[in-house]
Amino acid sequence: MPPARIRRYLRHGRLSQLAVFEASARHGCYTRAARELHLAQPTVSAQIKKLSYALGMPLFEQVGKRMQLTEAGRCLQAACAEVFGALSRLDDALADLRSIDAGRLSLAGSTSDERTASQLVATLEVEGFLLQGLSFVYPAGKTPGPAARAILEFARKEPG
Repeated sequence: MPPARIRRYLRHGRLSQLAVFEASARHGCYTRAARELHLAQPTVSAQIKKLSYALGMPLFEQVGKRMQLTEAGRCLQAACAEVFGALSRLDDALADLRSIDAGRLSLAGSTSDERTASQLVATLEVEGFLLQGLSFVYPAGKTPGPAARAILEFARKEPG
């Protein structure tokens, strides 16, 4: 559970409101932010108003025809950059996990399965996979057979 002091952000502030704020801050204009986000300008204005209310401080001030960030707005803009950066890094990490380019494969079997494991490793080598951290676990008093020793030797080779 998040600390009590940040619950206001979870109750009232949503990521969509932060996205609306970020676009408005970048453009200095609700109309351009609305156009970028494919929203109506009154919707953008209402979202900023709700976010401002949730934070208890104004985020923009009108200077002539232009909107300017208040000090609270500048703090929120920096926080938005961190939040969206963290979400982007998370998305990249999850995309890597979803891909077949990297991952973890765990196999279990008996000592009679060494030959099958040897064939699997040979197939992975032909396909260009890099094996890291390969190990075998044997019962007390047992030692690796020739196939297991060959696999371990292969895993110790430098890539390339």
